[in-house]
Amino acid sequence: MMNPHYSRRQIISSLASGAASLAFSSSAKAGTNAFVVKDRIVTDPTVSVRDPDFDNFNYRATWFTVGSENNTDNSDNNLWVADIDPLTGNFVPFNGQGKLAGTTVVDGYNGPTWGFGASGPAVYFTKDVTGQTGALARSILVGNT
Repeated sequence: MMNPHYSRRQIISSLASGAASLAFSSSAKAGTNAFVVKDRIVTDPTVSVRDPDFDNFNYRATWFTVGSENNTDNSDNNLWVADIDPLTGNFVPFNGQGKLAGTTVVDGYNGPTWGFGASGPAVYFTKDVTGQTGALARSILVGNT
């Protein structure tokens, strides 16, 4: 139990000292263990997953596909949402194309990202409006649709 007569400055100083000790002991310990990379494929390698973003609360990811090289109007660029198996980390379905959440996604801008508001999670992305202009769009996923 903390002494009620400690000043706020003494308490903060004590906490900072403890945090520094913990950081030093953690870094010293980390130096003794070699870091080993264990990459594992979690989506179908034949599908090009572009700029994924993750909804960690609901185990989902969003990403987009890019159509053919002649796709100057972005008409083949689709926005997808896939579930993520919390036990394996794999996309469900494995190709990542669980739910079509948007079309005409503009390639070359910032990719889709999750946003959270009063209406729940939504995916924000840049949508091709005129074949030349990208506008911010929002896709709200309701239930299993």
